[in-house]
Amino acid sequence: MTSNSIFLHFFEQQRINFSKKRFLLAVSGGLDSMVLVDFFVSNNFCFEIAHCNFQLRGDEADGDQKFVLEEAQRRGVKFHTINFETGKFATERKIGIQEAARELRYNWLEQIRVENKLDYIVTAHHADDQIETILFNFIRGAGIRGLRGMLRVRDKIVRPLLAISKKDLLQISKEKSIDFSEDSSNQNTKYSRNKIRIELIPLIESINPSFSDTIQAQQKIYEQLEIVYNQTIERQKAKLFLKVSEYEYRIPILLLRKSPIASSLLFKFLCEFGFNKSQVDDIVESLANPTSGKQFLAENYRLLKDRKFLILTKNGSKSAATYSIDITAGEGSLQFDNQELKWSIVMRENLHINPAKSFCYLDEKELDAVLTLRHWSKGDYFYPFGMKLKKKKISKYFKDKKISISDKEKIWILQSDKRIAWVLKNRSDERFRVSDKSEKVLVLELIER
Repeated sequence: MTSNSIFLHFFEQQRINFSKKRFLLAVSGGLDSMVLVDFFVSNNFCFEIAHCNFQLRGDEADGDQKFVLEEAQRRGVKFHTINFETGKFATERKIGIQEAARELRYNWLEQIRVENKLDYIVTAHHADDQIETILFNFIRGAGIRGLRGMLRVRDKIVRPLLAISKKDLLQISKEKSIDFSEDSSNQNTKYSRNKIRIELIPLIESINPSFSDTIQAQQKIYEQLEIVYNQTIERQKAKLFLKVSEYEYRIPILLLRKSPIASSLLFKFLCEFGFNKSQVDDIVESLANPTSGKQFLAENYRLLKDRKFLILTKNGSKSAATYSIDITAGEGSLQFDNQELKWSIVMRENLHINPAKSFCYLDEKELDAVLTLRHWSKGDYFYPFGMKLKKKKISKYFKDKKISISDKEKIWILQSDKRIAWVLKNRSDERFRVSDKSEKVLVLELIER
């Protein structure tokens, strides 16, 4: 099969109707991208050209930019270009130069694609790039995803040259007299990928001359394995990661410990919330310890190990708000934290008791005219209803009731002056109990929204 046949077969395999699609080619000016342009011209594809100047190689980079512009003009193709302050971006983001360039490049290419209503972004990554990527990922300790390398199609990005070697691309350029520019930085072994290409791959090929074919065959196996792996992970995640609210998940510790892939499951789930592999290993190790209360922090999320659950919540999700409730109007309502508190004052003889924990009944004459609704805090105490004026710290009450740390943080209290009248959805205070001597009763109902 000729290289052009391999190129066309790629689009047929991916079911991309190339005669009706419009493409944005990422063209650096190097061998691979210039051959890519020739493939598109030879097959009458509709395309535009985009070139990034990362301003890392001075006059050489400017020369490449001019070279690609002239090629676009010669072909009569629309040309897009941009100059990036790559070094400044890398410093601000605290990432490497190559990672910064990659992020800038793909973000800009997608922007151009959308603005110009193009269907796909096309890069010129070839078979040798794939081998280099897989080795680079393996050395860094990547999993299945890293070992399968670059996908032929990912979202709107296509890589039609992945099955064609650089040797074949070079032969095409000679046969068709395709001009291209040489990037001198490709020979600089201070970059890990260059070191792999220039030093490591030739060493491996001295041991296994068919290494290129071997790794490409393995890549296809890993690509299939990743599909099976992801399907298994998704099934397990649906059973284990229970969504309680927009910013809270609960993971049953007992079920997680029974899973033979607990570590992989946790990492696959928690990495989306900013947790790294080292943290996940520490979390898995903590599962065997019966002690609760240990916390693991990411930038925006927190994982708490409770008695029965690992509880994932967003940092700062606990509201610091305080609300005032004026009961002199006789009735009213207040919405807060996806809840609604309704209240009304009724005569004791007309009172109908609902035993549900969402209701509370307080002697109106013992209350101030304006009550305060707030989160409980350390040091709070009250006199639990039914305990004959026995004082108890709220923290001790929660412990006795085995209320989880995460649930504690969601609990609000209703306060009259400096006295706690009701720990919402838990227990009222004995000092405000309704008795035969009560004339009016404040009836409160907490409704979850």
